[in-house]
This record gives sequence, structure tokens and C-alpha cells, in this order.
Amino acid sequence: MFARQLPKGEDYTTLKPVNSLNFLEYEISRKGPWLHHFRLPQTAHLGFIFVELPKLLRSPGSRALLKKAAIWGRFLEKPETSPANGPADLVALLGAAKQRMEAYLMLEPEVYREIHESMEHHDYVSVRGEGYREGEAVGEARGEARGIEKGKAEVAIALLDEGMSPAKVAELTGLQPPEVEKLQSQRKTTQRG
Repeated sequence: MFARQLPKGEDYTTLKPVNSLNFLEYEISRKGPWLHHFRLPQTAHLGFIFVELPKLLRSPGSRALLKKAAIWGRFLEKPETSPANGPADLVALLGAAKQRMEAYLMLEPEVYREIHESMEHHDYVSVRGEGYREGEAVGEARGEARGIEKGKAEVAIALLDEGMSPAKVAELTGLQPPEVEKLQSQRKTTQRG
């Protein structure tokens, strides 16, 4: 629950992950695990957990898991009732979850608005940062390609200066013959000037 994690004036990036737990009465696929965890792109804050119940029931050691899942299920169905039995750590987690849920339901409208605005800002900053990184990678690739071409041209000029034929220079440098001929003519022009 985002609401109680974000005191007024705090930055959206300080949120802890929030996961949606979904129990499926069918199998997503015949193979693979019974538990799937997905995250939304552009954020590490929101996740979705899917439990394939038919696979879970067939898995070894599922009995202990099912007891805990039943306690969670009862809590999710009727959060107003407290679990009377079950592992102590799970009972404590359920109590804390109930308190957070109750606190969330008591939020003022301006807090909702602040959370929403902060989330919009974070999403904008995240997308802008992603665009910047993509642009930076493209720029680096272009610069690297230009540097390679410049290096090839410098090697070609040095080979031509040593008297190597343009055809052989093209073969050794990977430059096209017209490019080598252009470099040769430019070299002759600069030598005359």
C-alpha cells in the first residue's frame, strides 16, 4: 500500500514495492512453476504475483504452503476478523497489514492528490531518463562508427603514402575503392598546395 509509506512531502522514489497477489484456478501453461512474479516496465514499485492453484496443489511440500495461504485467504476475504490461529509470524504480518489498510482508508483527499502528483512526476522523470539513456547509446554508437571510419581513412592515407595501390588499400582497410581514390586525390591536392 503506497499511502502509508509516503509521508507528506516525501519523494515517490522512497516507496517500498507493492505487489498484487492473484490466485488462479487454472494453469497459465502446462510447464513452468506455479508462482509467477511480474513487474511493470519503468518502475520497480509495482509487481503482480500469480499463483496457479492447480500446479500448487500438485507440488511437493504444498501442504504447509496451503495452510499459510488459507490464513491469508481468510484475511483477504474478511480483513475485519483477526486470525485466531496459525504461525505467529503470519499472524503478526496480518495484523500489520490490517493496520496499514485501515490507515489507508482514512486518508484525506489532499494526500491522495499529492500521491498522484508525485507518481506522475516520477513517471515523467523515469521516462525522460530512459529516453536520455537511449539517446546517449545512439550517440556513442554513431561516434564510435565515425571514429572507426576516420581511423580507416588515416591508415589508408598512410598506406597510399607508402606507395601501395588503391585497390590493395581498399582490400586491407575495408573501404570502398571510390573512397580510397577520393582520399588519394585529396592527398595529392594537399601535397601540391
